[in-house]
Amino acid sequence: MKRMLLTTVAICAVLCFGLTAQATTNITFNVTSGNWNTAGNWDLNRVPADGDNAIIPTGRTCYVDINNARADSFTVQGTGVLSINTNCLLEIDSASSVAGTSGVVLSGSASTLKISGSLTISGAGSIDGQNSSAVISIPANNALTLDFSSTDAVTGSADIVLGTGSTLTMTSGNVSCDDLAIPHDATADVGARTLTSSGVLDIHSSAGGTRYGLLNVGAGSVTLTGSNKTHTVDGQITLAASGSDLTINGSGTTAISCTTSQGTIFGCHDSAVISIASAKTLANAVTIKGHLEISGQGSFTNQYVVESTADPNSVVGTLKLAVGGTLSDNSSGKWKATAANAILDFDSSIGTLDSLQGEFVISGSSTAKIEVREPLTTTGRLDMSNGTLDVIQSVTMGDGSTHFMSMTGGQIVVASTKTFTHL
Repeated sequence: MKRMLLTTVAICAVLCFGLTAQATTNITFNVTSGNWNTAGNWDLNRVPADGDNAIIPTGRTCYVDINNARADSFTVQGTGVLSINTNCLLEIDSASSVAGTSGVVLSGSASTLKISGSLTISGAGSIDGQNSSAVISIPANNALTLDFSSTDAVTGSADIVLGTGSTLTMTSGNVSCDDLAIPHDATADVGARTLTSSGVLDIHSSAGGTRYGLLNVGAGSVTLTGSNKTHTVDGQITLAASGSDLTINGSGTTAISCTTSQGTIFGCHDSAVISIASAKTLANAVTIKGHLEISGQGSFTNQYVVESTADPNSVVGTLKLAVGGTLSDNSSGKWKATAANAILDFDSSIGTLDSLQGEFVISGSSTAKIEVREPLTTTGRLDMSNGTLDVIQSVTMGDGSTHFMSMTGGQIVVASTKTFTHL
């Protein structure tokens, strides 16, 4: 009996010691200005390490001056500043906070904040990427939740790089960055917030294209402001809610390309919008599908597929083409309606409807429809097996030599005084 009691006490002591060993230790920066890697700058007379919460009090500035600084978490208070120098890295893997008017500064070239867990910013604090080669990195298979009370909580021009299988969730506050990289099995969820990228958006897929990255926009917006940029979407952008907005605002032509068949921009609400600013052009080489509106005062060139069909939630609506600039395509472009009650609408608000070259496809259901509300000419053919081509303004299709009409079902409805011609 005595031996059993001693064993029980010993087990309890080991468990209690284990729990104590795992507790986070607060370590406070105690000089007005100085380096992270100097032991005498901290109240415990050592450099922070795993298991520590590094506290930067108000009025103090701590410079991360090594490329392998680590702590469980950090707390920046009041006017305190945590600044990461050139070629230096700070890795954090637990809940951290900024409570004050300053925050974290990525001040140097290739300065990196590698962070997972959660980051809460209250007050007017921020994460300020002051250098375009600075990086905010989320490790593979980890998650980061951003919860900010300040309106613009990640500012400047740092790159945001997600690791494979990682997740970035914006619950409040807005984010500005240069490049945004989302590899396969990773998700960036903007929610109802605003994410602005001045660099390149790169959404990867796995080898073979079977798994892919996802940029999910709820009632918020993603704005691409870089000039003459080519973005790669081998994964998926989902405009998931009423008010979802992908805005093209960079000067010149913004191209969206892909190298796999997975590349898709999915509209999941009739009031979701791809908005192209005045004097700007979007040239897509990915599939834009589902139901949404492509509008704004800029121009749009379809180089692949625009398709009104069911979204990932099996909901169907209208994909409306309503750019105030020029709507055009090339010979690879396809315009499609392929699901019950799906409508592809060439709206009357289109500024200039160029002579098109792409193919028009109506299939999948007797209620699939393409509506043409602007006079339209295309050298591409009509390929119809079902549904309706609604000719509200006059339409001419085909080239009289190779692009002949294929019509095995469906109907062509021509408004009074208008004409439909297929060469």
